[in-house]
Amino acid sequence: MLRINELKLPLDHAAEDLPMAICARLKIDAADLTRFQIFRRGNDARKKHAILLTYVVDCMVANEAAVLARFADDQNVKPTPDTSYNARLGRRTAGGYRRRALWFARRPDPRADGPQTDHH
Repeated sequence: MLRINELKLPLDHAAEDLPMAICARLKIDAADLTRFQIFRRGNDARKKHAILLTYVVDCMVANEAAVLARFADDQNVKPTPDTSYNARLGRRTAGGYRRRALWFARRPDPRADGPQTDHH
């Protein structure tokens, strides 16, 4: 599967515009798009008069290797990352939650540098 980041459409677009936008972005025929799934949808409201919906879409296409080769330099078209649960690590493999938790655990306690009180 492929992941397309920053696929932008107008706020009031029709439902059938999304598959057409995917095909246009990947430069493929509509018949080559097997299926797609919206991973994330957000609003781009930086321009008040032109609010856009920004999608992150996972899609399955025919001849995926050729499409990936064509977009090798494009940061917005990549293979879908593995988000399956890994029981050994206790987390999803695509997330960095465990790394962050370990980083915070290694940080020194800022309160330890404060004045030492001696309670007798």
